[in-house]
Amino acid sequence: MRTLTKPLPMLTFLFLASFIIGHPLAAQDDVPSKLSIATADYKLRGLEHKVKVSGGSPFALGGDGQDALKRIAALYKQFPDHPKVLALFERAKTAVRASKGTFADITPEILAYRDQARELAGTVARHSSQRWSEISAVLKDPKQTIVEPFPVPDPARVFFEDVEGKLVLLDGIEYPMMTFPMGGKTYAFSGSASKGYYYVDTSSREFIAAYEALKRAEQDAAVKLPVSWKIMGTIVDARTMVPRIGKGTEGATAHLGWVVKPLAIYVPDVVLAEFNEASPAGGSYAGEVEIKSLLADNRTVSEAADDVTPDELVLLLLKSAQYRNYSLYLDSIDPTLQETAPQKFLMKYYYDIFVRNVFSNHVTIKITRTEEMVLLQGEDESENVEDLFLDEDLKDKLSETAAPRIEEIKMWLQRYDERGRAVGGVWPITVRRYEALDGVKPNRWYIRRGWPF
Repeated sequence: MRTLTKPLPMLTFLFLASFIIGHPLAAQDDVPSKLSIATADYKLRGLEHKVKVSGGSPFALGGDGQDALKRIAALYKQFPDHPKVLALFERAKTAVRASKGTFADITPEILAYRDQARELAGTVARHSSQRWSEISAVLKDPKQTIVEPFPVPDPARVFFEDVEGKLVLLDGIEYPMMTFPMGGKTYAFSGSASKGYYYVDTSSREFIAAYEALKRAEQDAAVKLPVSWKIMGTIVDARTMVPRIGKGTEGATAHLGWVVKPLAIYVPDVVLAEFNEASPAGGSYAGEVEIKSLLADNRTVSEAADDVTPDELVLLLLKSAQYRNYSLYLDSIDPTLQETAPQKFLMKYYYDIFVRNVFSNHVTIKITRTEEMVLLQGEDESENVEDLFLDEDLKDKLSETAAPRIEEIKMWLQRYDERGRAVGGVWPITVRRYEALDGVKPNRWYIRRGWPF
């Protein structure tokens, strides 16, 4: 009995033959296949989605992105004049360009605040060197100073009267990394079990005043503080303590050492801060009076204009950090966020972060997108279909009893570094204005959310 074989359909035959000879089914020598075009398009759409969500910041293409480019490159090499391939190629060029981030033209005017900061830091350094020469001369006098701090004069063998009130200069103090709590106070230690210990009283009024002056120098003149400082102080007591770094140190033992009351903190060629009982702040840094005078020129504007626009307000906030204008910074932010003591503390905390950002991360910004204004509270004055169905007396009543208007706008900004490259992703900023609210200028824009950036 013979078995009749049914011939393969021609389409199936051509499909199998196309794989045997290595060409796609619908491809000809001068025309790309629909499948290759569709696959490349699909892969490219994924890359274009990355571009959209990046908001102008640079990003890595990833494996899928690289695959899309390879497919398009192969098509372009084989079919350079085909319109669909050319369209894919142009879209890919746009996507690759966007993956490198957006750029800004950085002018000398944009960088002026950093140039000024370097000049201010240089002024502080000069004054600090001069002041250190004045107060350090006594460190060579063995009658007033422990000239060689180490090894530490053994408290078990030396009378306290022999070292009381003497000066000592301690190097390599790292604050607050080398501090430990003891008896309700904190101390920074210098030394070791073999050489002996000094315990710097970091809870003392003297240290806190000098430390706060040091932080003012960092903010006022963009002084860059290393982790290690010199501390000059006087010996005021002898105590047995357990010097340790961290709470979980195993095997920590108690050691008798000299307690030091700090008088000055010195970073060679950078800054000197000291306790100053005559100063209203309790302490000062070298050159502080001169620096405050120079900064006053940049602080002539302490508040925004009543008709300031949202874009102008964001730029004013940036300027407040660049030129360390704390009054302008506070005036730019919603007053309802500055009412309580914790809120006021956070204002200063975020301001310090903001200042560090504009001196280390970015130098300018661009507003990339502004959303429509949203009415959070009050009467909507725009045309409304509901008005057609309301009587005039009801409209008047609603208008009379409406709550004061609160309006809000959300904006997106891109930050740029000193090379003009985009830094991070787009950043949201929310501004708000109030028609009537205690402590707030009527209908003036304030920044509600999005700082520090």
